[in-house]
Amino acid sequence: MKQQHSLAFPGFSIGNAIASGFFWRNTDVIIHIDFFCGQQPMTQEPSTLYAKLLGETASITWKELEPFFAKGALLWVDPGLDLIAAAEAVATDEGEKVAAWLAADKVAKLSETRALDLFERDPELWAVVVSPWIMIQERAKA
Repeated sequence: MKQQHSLAFPGFSIGNAIASGFFWRNTDVIIHIDFFCGQQPMTQEPSTLYAKLLGETASITWKELEPFFAKGALLWVDPGLDLIAAAEAVATDEGEKVAAWLAADKVAKLSETRALDLFERDPELWAVVVSPWIMIQERAKA
């Protein structure tokens, strides 16, 4: 069996690491082999991006969003859709998925009618930035 070496750690192999005692055979450490063998490109995985976007999502009021509405920078995300998954799809340019949501009105540029409704009701909103957009969604009632 040919040993593959890491692109991130030249000359490193799992077999050599275990043989040298760097990792014990019965260790509780979980090793993601693909990382060490360089099988996947060194890019941000979707699950990592999802976590990053989730961490950047915040509660916001309509008053704080009004200037962005005036600039046309708000995208409304239907409450039945996962805001973070929608943001991830926009960020990673998943054209077919986003196009389907746009066609079904699950994601849309915020309309004046909806903006007026948000102004009058002032509900709690979630927002996440996926430049040049701010994607917003009404928070679910607990």
